[in-house]
Amino acid sequence: MAGLGLYNQDASVDETSSEASSEESSDTTASSSESEMSDDDSSDPDVDPWYTLVNETMDEHREDMNERYRELIDDVSKKAAYKQTCAEFASALNATFRRRYIILLKRIRVLKKDPTYKKIAQTVKRLHLEDEMDEEEALELAVKHRKLLLERIFEDWELPLDSDDEDPDDDDDAHDERIEKV
Repeated sequence: MAGLGLYNQDASVDETSSEASSEESSDTTASSSESEMSDDDSSDPDVDPWYTLVNETMDEHREDMNERYRELIDDVSKKAAYKQTCAEFASALNATFRRRYIILLKRIRVLKKDPTYKKIAQTVKRLHLEDEMDEEEALELAVKHRKLLLERIFEDWELPLDSDDEDPDDDDDAHDERIEKV
């Protein structure tokens, strides 16, 4: 559970966590290159799903972890405080990670059934096979060619502008209705 990335919000980074983060990032890069992603994608945090899932998990617990870490460094060394915080939050972090992973898998399943996704995927495949484009080039061109399909997605969404007149729960209901349509 090393590499939680705990930090003091006063911008002083714990040496233990920065060393662990370095080890974790090299491990992440190695495991990403073993996957089916291209070499370029494995170093891109925007594309690496593990990077996003881990960071979202950490963000969900970061405030509580940092608070506990600050409490502990009053009584023990930074290294001991870090290790104890890691141990105390391991179960919660793993549970959150699994929950977020399940949500990601559900989104992927729904996305693969989406007509817009299917049309763009077919365009990518056609460009890749018929025009002999590499996958990255085919993907970018397919999205460019199918931009109207993507723009239509926004037609059903309201702009997230602050308004005193609206009930905040209304937005959640509208979003839920769109999800149910899929």
